Amino acid sequence: MISLVQGFAGFRRLRALFTHRRDNGLLRECTVLGKLATHAEQGRLSDDELFFFAVLLLVAGYESTAHMISTLFLTLADYPDQLTLLAQQPDLIPSAIEEHLRFISPIQNICRTTRVDYSVGQAVIPAGSLVLLAWGAANRDPRQYEDPDVFRADRNPVGHLAFGSGIHLCPGTQLARMEGQAILREIVANIDRIEVVEPPTWTTNANLRGLTRLRVAVTPRVAP
Repeated sequence: MISLVQGFAGFRRLRALFTHRRDNGLLRECTVLGKLATHAEQGRLSDDELFFFAVLLLVAGYESTAHMISTLFLTLADYPDQLTLLAQQPDLIPSAIEEHLRFISPIQNICRTTRVDYSVGQAVIPAGSLVLLAWGAANRDPRQYEDPDVFRADRNPVGHLAFGSGIHLCPGTQLARMEGQAILREIVANIDRIEVVEPPTWTTNANLRGLTRLRVAVTPRVAP
């Protein structure tokens, strides 16, 4: 309950800050939010829609990436053989990031509203229905991936849904990949082993899969 109250308080402060910056012309036109503010001034977006776009960019651009990085340490601690493999074959780093995104998807689910009646098997989802899409579950589907509950750096899981799909594909996909690969290169180059020293604490957010606390001990990699 305390975290919920704190969340609402933070939300109100964020909205006040956003409104202040917008009303005082502090959203530069060269930024994404500045361009969206221009659309709002033209009547194409409401104030609420503009603000929630800002919240979406904050969560998708920061929180999901932070979760990707923290859980990467946990994954490599749980699979030390894969860290060794990456040290031996650093060209697998891009594949390993894709596998980690599949293995622990930072965004677990998202909702969509059907625009028309849609058939799934013998069921029909009426138009206007709210549908929960469980990306995290889809990325562990054994019909798509062999041994889906195992992290394999060389899997290269083509078609995973960590970034969504189609016209709703995350616009920050390439940036997130670049950040993940940069972090993993540094880990592989400098760390020989990662050990978790106490049980991790997971976020209770139903949409995001990530850690609020992770204590680890690392063994530096000795230069050959």
